[in-house]
Amino acid sequence: MPTIGTTTATVMSPRERKVSTTGELLAAVADQSIREIAVTVNLTGLSTFRLSPGQALIGASPKIALRFAAGQDGVQLSTDNRVEGVELITDLERQALFNDTGVNQLGRLVLRNLRTTGVVRLLA
Repeated sequence: MPTIGTTTATVMSPRERKVSTTGELLAAVADQSIREIAVTVNLTGLSTFRLSPGQALIGASPKIALRFAAGQDGVQLSTDNRVEGVELITDLERQALFNDTGVNQLGRLVLRNLRTTGVVRLLA
């Protein structure tokens, strides 16, 4: 890690992105070249979004929560996704985490250290 004076700068790969706003999160999700999206703060009022094949969504620190707007589902998985270390909060009857049933293969879905409010629906 490069050192600048007495401060340490973190250099991230161009395939990784730290996000701290809803706009940054949605831009990272839309960029299929980004493989890992690390959420650094709690975000609220989110609309449903889909992870592209091969993308990972992680909490950059413990207790990161993503709260979706009323009437919205949460995170849609596609193929070879990883979701780790986040809390996904939707209305109780909405899907907090679900997969795209239109993809040809799910590949490997990795789910670790998740907390959810709402429905988790994974169909193969």
